[in-house]
Amino acid sequence: MATLRQYYETDFPNYLRIFGILEHHGETFEVDVCHEFTAYAMFAVVYIHGADRSKESIRSIVQSLSKGGELAFSNKAALPAAKTFHGSLRIENKPQSKVDFGATLLTSPRELKTSELHYTTRLFLYCESLLEKSTISDIMDEAEKLNINLQVRTPEYAMIRSNQESPLAFISHDSRDKSEVARPIATTLQGMMCPVWYDEFSMSVGDSLRESIEKGLRECKKCVLVLSKNFLSNTGWGKKEFDSIFTREIIFEQRLVLPIWVDVSKQDVYQYSPSLADTLGLNFTELGVDEVCRRLYNKITVDNELSNDLP
Repeated sequence: MATLRQYYETDFPNYLRIFGILEHHGETFEVDVCHEFTAYAMFAVVYIHGADRSKESIRSIVQSLSKGGELAFSNKAALPAAKTFHGSLRIENKPQSKVDFGATLLTSPRELKTSELHYTTRLFLYCESLLEKSTISDIMDEAEKLNINLQVRTPEYAMIRSNQESPLAFISHDSRDKSEVARPIATTLQGMMCPVWYDEFSMSVGDSLRESIEKGLRECKKCVLVLSKNFLSNTGWGKKEFDSIFTREIIFEQRLVLPIWVDVSKQDVYQYSPSLADTLGLNFTELGVDEVCRRLYNKITVDNELSNDLP
């Protein structure tokens, strides 16, 4: 399940996001400013750490922001997703920061200054404290009096949202490769907001192993197949999972398997499955978990969007 922190870091991917810091009553809080160029607008996103924060503490932070609490910018920024921002950006680190943007789709690209964008009253607050609905309602009412349109997101938000998001990929692996390969891949993809079916994430005590695995294999768009000496010698669940996903490939005439090679040769894979040896895989040992997951993420999410566009 994705955490509230992960949602805070990955929400609003279509905006230029400037990372800032607010010093308040001896504590440091992350306050990011999102820039939306189409509407010439900006809004703030705040992360409030601490699992037992009081209503008064949260109110105080909101009040500070409403009064224009001074932010210290951290000289870091996240660029908008290329698929939604068809242009170019240049950020200059100056007291009056400037943003240039132009696009081939625009007939008259021109320089924009961030001072031309106006602040909206929108404020998104990600709070790690479990708050009663009545408490959230009180905080929102008080924020409205300060002319702030507040939305509060708590760990309950992360839990509900994670439960609604279907896994995009099934992680098939031998249990002996769990700690060194499968778990790092699963946790890294989850951190990138690419939900996966992985036994430690997707199963609870009392669940049917067969039913849960078959459901994951049936519903996921892709299967990340961890090919190691252990997997190739596994005649149990590993073989059953591979046979199931291979059958899906034949029935739906789609490439579903994304192989991850772990200290195996092409000859090893060919002996296990000649057709699998013809599928381009990623070498986990050479690339490392971060690069493997970056490439997996690009493949899984792009293919998922294409499949969603089909009539």
